[in-house]
Amino acid sequence: NTIVDDNVHWLARDPELVGQKFAKMASGPYQFFRGTAGQFHRDMSLPQNSSPYVTAGSTEVLVVGDPHLENLGSYRGIDGELLLDWNDFDSAGFGSYSNDVRRLALSFVAAAEAFEPLYVDDDDVLEVVAAIGRSYADEIQTIAAGSDAMRVRPGGEFGAIVADVLAKAEKRGNEKSKLEDYTELDEAGVRRLIRGELEVPAPGYVVKELVEPTDAELALVRQAMDDYDARAGRVPGRTKDVARRLGAGVSSYAVVRFYVLCEGPSTSAADDVIIELKEVSNSPIAERLTGDARRLYDSNGERIVALMRAGQETPDNDVGLGFAVVEPWSFRARTVEGYQKGIAVDRIAERLSIQYWRHGDVLAVAEIAGRALARAHGNAETASGVLGAEVIVKAIGGDTSGFVQDLVGFAYQYGEVFRTDYQHFSFLLDELGPVSYT
Repeated sequence: NTIVDDNVHWLARDPELVGQKFAKMASGPYQFFRGTAGQFHRDMSLPQNSSPYVTAGSTEVLVVGDPHLENLGSYRGIDGELLLDWNDFDSAGFGSYSNDVRRLALSFVAAAEAFEPLYVDDDDVLEVVAAIGRSYADEIQTIAAGSDAMRVRPGGEFGAIVADVLAKAEKRGNEKSKLEDYTELDEAGVRRLIRGELEVPAPGYVVKELVEPTDAELALVRQAMDDYDARAGRVPGRTKDVARRLGAGVSSYAVVRFYVLCEGPSTSAADDVIIELKEVSNSPIAERLTGDARRLYDSNGERIVALMRAGQETPDNDVGLGFAVVEPWSFRARTVEGYQKGIAVDRIAERLSIQYWRHGDVLAVAEIAGRALARAHGNAETASGVLGAEVIVKAIGGDTSGFVQDLVGFAYQYGEVFRTDYQHFSFLLDELGPVSYT
């Protein structure tokens, strides 16, 4: 019932897409985890899930809302350097830092199901959770003391998994792989977006597909791109082609996305740019997180972009980041390029299965994730205008060991709730189908 409630807007508009989303959620524990952030935050509001390491001030922190392993990815910053940062702030708001840390820890519990047979012992998984807690608390203390937060760059000692992401991002970015993946040149040498399935569909859902937009959708994109350019103070770039993107994400699987092919700095097809326009809407997660202390924005696109710029390492990780409003629609815009590559649970599982990567590599990426979350929380101002690290340090109160043990205990206890929810969801989906609520 609660999953239906969280998807009722899209069920009314496009039940077929929601059915595909549910099929994707049922394909594995990690996909189910990605599609149930609303349920997680609903559970965290219950008294039995309260944390002893929360104060009034630490419930006003800028939170990512849905931090998980696959929401960490690479960017090429404005200085040309590759870096690693959070890449999804759709659920961002001002709320309890503790729920963000717990959500991150649970993502590793969910991912561990894919890492079998290496992760068959709860102790191994809980060791990873403890690494998240320790690295988070250590980084918060570093920031509160006035020292520089972690910076992830190629060549640093950040572990094999992060090194792999950055190396592949550099290669794909230099090769302009996204243009090759999503576009082709016609007989006249003009670049166009490819229509059709770009990856083999999975049972029950599309993986990656571009389809022809309707006339109404084309008109909507034109208005949105004009608004996006105007807000950024840019001369509107020439739109060369538009397609609707299907199959992306899990939580956002059913939202409307467009890929907009734009002319780049020159008239050459070689430097064309793809901009993604992604529908964003009222987030029950963000509303629950922010409460009475929330900062209000004129649109969800503005909320996401403002908090993303404040929570990322630099406000211009992606120079194409922006938003557009065409009532009643709100869109978040971003650049689609090879330099942006996320951590992939499937790739980690594959390399663990052949023992190319090992437990130590998972521990290393868990530590990086914990520090990255601390940086997002600690370097940003709270809803009351105080540095996040200051209020979080007070909430932990110097009891790093207790904070870590509390996180481990939560992961052990709530991990069972999560696994049971997944089993119930999968059973009901098989028994009733995705849209039987009607």
